[in-house]
Amino acid sequence: PGDQNRRELLEIRAAGERATGLTRQLLAFARKQVLSPTVLDLCEVVRVMEGMLRGLIGEHIELRFRSEKEPLWVRADRSQLEQVMLNLVLNARDAMPRGGVVDINLCDIEIDEAQTSRLELARPGAYARLVVTDNGSGIDPQDRPHIFEPFFTTKGIGSGTGLGLATVYGIVRQSGGSVTVESTPGEGSSFVVVLPMAEGQAPRVEEAQVGAIDLPGGAETILVVEDDAGVRRAVVKTLAQLGYTILEAADGDAALRVAITHTGPIHLLLTDVVMPGQSGPELAKRFFADRPSASVIYMSGYSAEADTTKSPPGPLLQKPFSPHELAERVRSVLDGVARRLL
Repeated sequence: PGDQNRRELLEIRAAGERATGLTRQLLAFARKQVLSPTVLDLCEVVRVMEGMLRGLIGEHIELRFRSEKEPLWVRADRSQLEQVMLNLVLNARDAMPRGGVVDINLCDIEIDEAQTSRLELARPGAYARLVVTDNGSGIDPQDRPHIFEPFFTTKGIGSGTGLGLATVYGIVRQSGGSVTVESTPGEGSSFVVVLPMAEGQAPRVEEAQVGAIDLPGGAETILVVEDDAGVRRAVVKTLAQLGYTILEAADGDAALRVAITHTGPIHLLLTDVVMPGQSGPELAKRFFADRPSASVIYMSGYSAEADTTKSPPGPLLQKPFSPHELAERVRSVLDGVARRLL
């Protein structure tokens, strides 16, 4: 009975974390999320994410980055800007299932009174502009007015929540900016984000670089299990850059083989929830039979996984996640803040 009660409590906690992620996206759209803005360089934020973004979009899509001016100082919440980038690039990827090109362009612009009114901005002046362009399927004109609405999606059932672009809209608006879209069916789309330039002096170079170098890392060994090669590649690269020793596998069976043959310790199992063959929780149960002192984090999307599995008994990392979110969650679990309970 005690084990059953504990497992039920863990499922409740996991469901709560899933709901927290959903609530966070809805609050972003409603512009009521608590942000922690700092002065940062928008160009540097994008560059730090470039490796993860390349991994997520896959080898069939080319990612190109260009900045006409550096630095571009804005006052914003770094983790929320990372969410904006993730959602815009993943949206571009989904528009090009057969491959294509994603262009990320940054520049500074002056916005006049007329543009201020059209974009519903607070004041004219200097702004940083971020444009994410794809050469994919484009957006139907009748869908364009609705793409920033919560739960609106043109994807198939189970392929998305319709919250990605709504989240982008909410974060950008709450940061004092604007996001618009230009699209031609069959040719592609461009999402244009403008954010007010930070007023006053830019921070010292040492302070500006803290966001890039101050992500928490470590020297532990982590086993990453993810059947999506792009996601796995991005996660592995990010964690390796933070100092961790990484083992990887594409499914549960391969993960167990790695765990058996690896002679050293494995401190953390970072696994997807839904995979071919055994699920993440099934893998974890077998993994912990031989390595009971390890911890676990489950990676989970909102779509089909919510309907096909119970909430996993452990900490959740909701996809898509930024390098900052990945680093923080891994470190907190390894430090015992969200230690696995079985």
